[in-house]
Amino acid sequence: MRAVVIGAVGRSFCAGFDLKAAAAGARPDAAGLGRLLQLITTLPKPVVAAVDGAVRGGGMGIVAAADVALASARASFAFSEVRLGVTPSIISVVCSRRLAPWAFSRFALTAEVFPAEEALRAGLVSELAADTESLAARVEELAAAFALAEPGALAATKDLVRSVGELEPAAAWGAVAGLAERAFTSAAAAEGIAAFLEKRPPSWVRPAADAPDVPGGTGRRG
Repeated sequence: MRAVVIGAVGRSFCAGFDLKAAAAGARPDAAGLGRLLQLITTLPKPVVAAVDGAVRGGGMGIVAAADVALASARASFAFSEVRLGVTPSIISVVCSRRLAPWAFSRFALTAEVFPAEEALRAGLVSELAADTESLAARVEELAAAFALAEPGALAATKDLVRSVGELEPAAAWGAVAGLAERAFTSAAAAEGIAAFLEKRPPSWVRPAADAPDVPGGTGRRG
């Protein structure tokens, strides 16, 4: 498995904490949500959020933490916390890094519901799909793309994308120079370059006939 896809069946992708449970005295597992978001961001595989419904509360953090977020036309989004007398505390760590500053400020403060088109403009999602079927097809295309990548290179690139922007320029240049040197002298690079020159698939690409079936009748590589 080269990637993880997070999706949902029904009208909601994630509605956040159960408010009926809250009214009965339950409290959200804030630490658990934090661990989940950290897991998504540090998992050595790409994580795709396929949003085909409403996203509220903690669900906003899941979308923001994903490496790629796709949304169908029926998706909607909201930071609903302030209207409930609470704050978007845990999810702010990932949302503040993914959304444009103006968008995070506006939507976190107003708690207004915004559509998929606005989520794209804000930077929360990276691509829109017309409907559920188009969303599923695009997920399949991404899975096929990830299946062509060498697993170690995928993991290293995900870590690079996450961390390089947090380094001071001087430290960043040194870090990426070392990474490049290690990458280009690795066995994976030797195999990838040889496969390219020999016009053959590299060893990590599985034949299409070996691709596992995905519910719905299509094959997913990776």
